[in-house]
Amino acid sequence: MYELDLHPVEGSGVGGKSGDAITARFTTPAGREAVIVVDGGFTDDGQRIVDHVQAFYGTSSVDLAISTHPDADHINGLATVLTELDVAELMVHQPWRHAADTSEFSNIEAIEKLVAVATERGTTVREPFTGEQACDGAVTILGPTTDFYADCAARHLQEVSTGTAAARMATAAPAGGLLTKATALVAHALSFLPVETLGDDGDSGPRNDSSAITLLQLDGERFLLTGDAGIASLWGAANAYQAYVGGPFSAFPLRFFQPPHHGSRRNLSPSVLDHIIGTKNRPHGVTGATISAAADDLKHPSPKVTNALLRRGVTSSVTGSKTVCWSSPDAPSRGWTTAPTLPPMSEDD
Repeated sequence: MYELDLHPVEGSGVGGKSGDAITARFTTPAGREAVIVVDGGFTDDGQRIVDHVQAFYGTSSVDLAISTHPDADHINGLATVLTELDVAELMVHQPWRHAADTSEFSNIEAIEKLVAVATERGTTVREPFTGEQACDGAVTILGPTTDFYADCAARHLQEVSTGTAAARMATAAPAGGLLTKATALVAHALSFLPVETLGDDGDSGPRNDSSAITLLQLDGERFLLTGDAGIASLWGAANAYQAYVGGPFSAFPLRFFQPPHHGSRRNLSPSVLDHIIGTKNRPHGVTGATISAAADDLKHPSPKVTNALLRRGVTSSVTGSKTVCWSSPDAPSRGWTTAPTLPPMSEDD
């Protein structure tokens, strides 16, 4: 049995701000029930995650919480999760273990707070590096390696010192102002798939590249959670996949793929999708994808990404303002409706 829930994360501001908050309840290979949390959205999202775990999973116990990386839209809500629930273990990167001076490391306070709360609550803390496992082997971290993370941390600190990190993170208000995402999707919908314009040159930056990539193996099916991982980190995780699954993606396809960074075109490429998802002519058979993107975020997901998935036989849904659940046939019925999938769209973004 498994339930994988991708929750709505919607930051305030013009054009919206997307984030990640994921929970799951499942039966482990040893036959026991486990609950995990992967990222907690912004600070205000933490209580909603707590309420969901208690209401839908019927427990206040969490086996594992994972912080993929320290962006506010992923990490800030986890402090509430650790405070309000009984979390046995926390996986979070601790940059001070890998760099001499992290005083300028972006959002370092959130990491320090999370580790302090975990220590106070008696929660075990370790770092999510390639090969780390939990929940009787149902959870495996595919990336980053320790060396790759240290390199990402060093490059991030260099970007901060030179001002290039702020320039990379700065975003202009999307065109359309008060348009809703639904209106924008309708306006860009097509009846055919246009020529692929997604490139192999996307660069999401070292901070996003340091994201923990998590493989869930549940009831013989595989789910890949990617945080804000970039192309280089996805390649690293793809190379680790075979070692921990027993074969390549073509022989052991995913059931579910989470497009990283809210469906940003900077985090995926045709070549990495061909490897993980399959080619346009020979898709591996991935069932679908759900993108964590706010309802009023007009920049995410990119049509370049959702169209690229469609070409490879994968339909995409978006969290928007609702929780999207992936569950096994024997999971408890919640009476929810089927999440709508995205049509082909114009790639003029």
